[in-house]
Amino acid sequence: MDRKHTFVLLCVVRKSRLNRQQKYPVYLRISVDTKRVEVATKVNITMDEWDVHS
Repeated sequence: MDRKHTFVLLCVVRKSRLNRQQKYPVYLRISVDTKRVEVATKVNITMDEWDVHS
């Protein structure tokens, strides 16, 4: 029987981590099957720069 695997990459903004420059960190969320990890990208943005609808 063949087993299908899922693999998902998402860029997410951590709104709970506002820094002194009033910017939020961007994380890369990697999901494989049911396991998930988040990796810091060392990129900080304002919410005006983040396009929620893309």
